[in-house]
This record gives sequence, C-alpha cells and structure tokens, in this order.
Amino acid sequence: MSAIINTPNTVNIIFLSIIVPAYNAEKYIENCVESLIQDTSFQYEIIIIDDGSTDNTSTIIRRLLNEYPNIKYIKKENGGVSTARNFGLENANGEHILFVDADDSLKPGTLQRIYNDYLDTPFDLIAYTFTEIIDETCRNPLFFKDSFQITNGDMTAILKKVAYNPEGRYFSHPYVRLFSKKIIDDYRIRFRSNVRLHEDQIFNLEYISRIKTFRYINEPIYIRPMHSDSAMGSRNIQKVHYYRQTIDELYKTIDILNGQNYDIEKDIMKLIVQISTSAIKELVYKNMNIDKATRKQVSSTLLMSASFRKSLLKLTLGDYSSAREKINYLLFKNKLHVLYQIYYRVKPVSNK
Repeated sequence: MSAIINTPNTVNIIFLSIIVPAYNAEKYIENCVESLIQDTSFQYEIIIIDDGSTDNTSTIIRRLLNEYPNIKYIKKENGGVSTARNFGLENANGEHILFVDADDSLKPGTLQRIYNDYLDTPFDLIAYTFTEIIDETCRNPLFFKDSFQITNGDMTAILKKVAYNPEGRYFSHPYVRLFSKKIIDDYRIRFRSNVRLHEDQIFNLEYISRIKTFRYINEPIYIRPMHSDSAMGSRNIQKVHYYRQTIDELYKTIDILNGQNYDIEKDIMKLIVQISTSAIKELVYKNMNIDKATRKQVSSTLLMSASFRKSLLKLTLGDYSSAREKINYLLFKNKLHVLYQIYYRVKPVSNK
C-alpha cells in the first residue's frame, strides 16, 4: 500500500528527480529537504519515500509539502531502502536521477552546478565526491586522485573500482552521481529488494556496465554526517543472513558482466571473500557473547555458501597485493581462521 501526495506539475520538462528514502528520519529530514530547495534555472522535483516510519517523519514531511510545491510524497509500508528507492524510480518524472539520503544534505549551489556540468559534458554518468563529518571533523574521501572523463565506452577501470578496492574506499555509493533515467529504464536497473547490505554497490555495477561515457569531478558537493552504530548492534548475528544474500547476488552479477565482455570476475570474487571474512570476524570472532555452537552456525552460513567457496577456490595468492589481504586469504583458504578468535581474545574488542 502506498499513497502519493502533492504531485508537481509535469507539463514542462523536469531535468532532475531527487529521490530521498526516509525511515524514522524526524531528526534529519527537514534539514535534508531545506538543503534541496535551491535557486535553479531548470525544473526539478523532490520525491520523498516514507518507508513506513513510526516517528514524526510523516508529520514533518506533510508540513514541508505546504511550503514547497515541487515535493512529491509517497507513503509506503516498510520494506527497506532498496524498495524505497525503487518506488522513487517508478514515480520519477525527471530526465535524470539524484539519490540523497534523509540524514544527508547538499551544499548550496549544488543543483545548478550539476546542471551546468551536464550541459558542458552530457555524459551518461557524472560523479562527484562528498564531505564526511565524523565527531565534528570534516574529511573529503577520494575515490580517484584527479578529475577525468571516459568517452570510449570502456568502463572496466571504473567497474573494478566499484567491485573491489583494497584501500577500503569503494566507488559504490548511490549519491553524488547524476544518473540517466532513460538508461535506468531501458535496462530495468533497480535496487535488489532482497539485499540489505551493499545493495547500492550492485546497482552501480549494473548501471556502469551499461554506459558509454563517464565524467568524474573531484569536488565535494554533498555533506554526509557519520552516525556511529554501537559495536553490539553491528555484531547482531542475524545480520549474517543479510551478508549471505549480498554475496549470492554479487555472484550473479559475474555472469551479467561476463555477458557484456567485462573481465572483472576476480574483482567481484575478492569482494565476496572480503565481505564474508569481514562479517565472520565481526559477528563471530569479535563477539564474546555467543557460544561455540552459535559461532559454528554463523560461520557456516557464509563459509559453506557456494558463492564464497567458488570465489575462494578460483582466487590465488597472486590476486592480492597487500600483506594484510594475503594473510586473510591464506587463513581462510587453509581453514586457519580460528586464529582470529585467539587474537581477539588476547586483544579484547571494546563494546563502546
């Protein structure tokens, strides 16, 4: 069930649809929306998808509807961020798509800047970077060192960056990207509703594999406050099933990309191994509150999955570059990963 309120006038061409999924976002949604109200030389719409919020998110959005006529509000039952973004895509009238999270915001002048950049180089994907705020400290993560553009249709290097980056910074977020609505619709690219972790990474892999031109502008246009979850919450063992769904869906993308002659199979496999091993270390070996039987059960959910086993089997030590990656690979390859449990018991992990 869903209800659409306040549909903007669609007679004139709408250049941009900004899709904002919101769930229990009463603390942030007003600041987010206010940052999206900017003077522009083009028409745009803001689509807010209330994903079954149980706090005052709905009340705040309904008040904002009266102030800003270009807001479209969709209320739906809770189904996760992927279903919320997909609802936004289905109801978007803009030629282009920009995703913004409800607890984030755009910098002043960003929308006109994006429009001008597109007029300058109307590429299939234009990407920027963002500013992270951690404990009142700002930093600008770098996906690539310098701005650049690709016009020959070879997206291999970008897909590799999305799939696996040993430095830990993935070019995989859905925000700070100007997507083409036509490409999304032509290839029916959607967020996978059965995936709750890394769903944006899979979406980006599919989208980038379908484009011919790409521009990266190494400037932050977006503000992303980092809200730290508690260590205990991050070690909820039920999350292992989300990780399992993620690696299974990632493995499916290998065939999709192979069918398009993109040879990034091992990069995706390394990502599958990295996600699986990191999850096991976090949920099992850093977690001092579960018994031996539960440890084994949680570990097996990932270690015995076909996606993990096939990936580990096809990878070799030479596929990894850093010493840390090589050690991690060897321990799991030779079933010596229990050594992590000994390590974390010697060096206890804080629950703060």
